[in-house]
Amino acid sequence: MSGAWIAVVLIAVGVPLLAWWWGGRGVWSRRDERGRQEVDVRQEIRRRHVLSPQETTRVEDAVRAGRSLDDARLRAAVVDWAERELGNLRKRGGLPSGIRGFLVVFWGLYAVLGVAAVVVSVAMGDGVPWLYVLFTVNGLVGIAGPLLGRRTLKRAIALNSDVPAAD
Repeated sequence: MSGAWIAVVLIAVGVPLLAWWWGGRGVWSRRDERGRQEVDVRQEIRRRHVLSPQETTRVEDAVRAGRSLDDARLRAAVVDWAERELGNLRKRGGLPSGIRGFLVVFWGLYAVLGVAAVVVSVAMGDGVPWLYVLFTVNGLVGIAGPLLGRRTLKRAIALNSDVPAAD
């Protein structure tokens, strides 16, 4: 019996410690094409544009929401930040357009089938199948997330600069 308790304690303590140790390895950190650590975009924009923490938060909010700011210095920071984010998305999202199109069609069909399953289930009197609703929302997020993220960044660039965002 005591051997089982020792095994449970070793697993309960050892597995989280092993995960913490493994997660701290340099293999998991982001690196740029030359092998150097990526610099935190927030800190780099803050240093480059000499922003206070409150200004940095305002700039980040404007980038995430695709809004314009009044101050010219903050507008320049928004454009810089949004362009960096778009560049990072292009680096990471290097899928060929055919595969991207396939994924959009796949997620769209996934969402349509989820809606159909919910409608059929409700029409048959079985009630709302919440698992199907969850799958449907998952499909819609799979379509909308990447598309809306790029659109919002481009809108932030367009609203805060005289030059429209290039695709």
